[in-house]
Amino acid sequence: MSSIRIQPLIAELLHLVDAAEHRIHHCVRQLSDEQIWQRPRPEMNSIANQILHVCGNLKQWSVDGMLGNPSDRNRDAEFAADRSGGKEVVLDKLTHTLVQVRKVVSEVPVEQLERHRVIQGFEVTGLGALMHTIPHLVGHTHQIMQLTRWILGNDYQFDWTPDGDRSSVPL
Repeated sequence: MSSIRIQPLIAELLHLVDAAEHRIHHCVRQLSDEQIWQRPRPEMNSIANQILHVCGNLKQWSVDGMLGNPSDRNRDAEFAADRSGGKEVVLDKLTHTLVQVRKVVSEVPVEQLERHRVIQGFEVTGLGALMHTIPHLVGHTHQIMQLTRWILGNDYQFDWTPDGDRSSVPL
């Protein structure tokens, strides 16, 4: 794997991280502290739970997994949390996690992308870890957008329009 060929892929992964963070912030800023913890049904996750979940997943796979650090993730706690912080606390956790992810992704040597490792019981390459966890973030971003629209109805404020900025592909 050549660093010349890998750089466009890394740039696209970083774009996905940036776009997801932007969309999540856009959604959460429209909601109250209570609304981010609202579960559509008792057995379903709130927006805040989904944010805590992607933070745990990203830290385990894209940070600790890439750096070879042991993971201290408590996956069950991500889904069990209930009103354990307002939207600023949850968004700060997301921002802090994504700063770490961007640093690792932008600085990872090509050899680390090729190296096999075990993360959450799965044997993957470093590139495989990134290709798992960043699309995972994007998937939950779409769920957060849909839940925000469900909660707000006609009061939802769209962030993108067909005649908007075309300098990068929207999320």
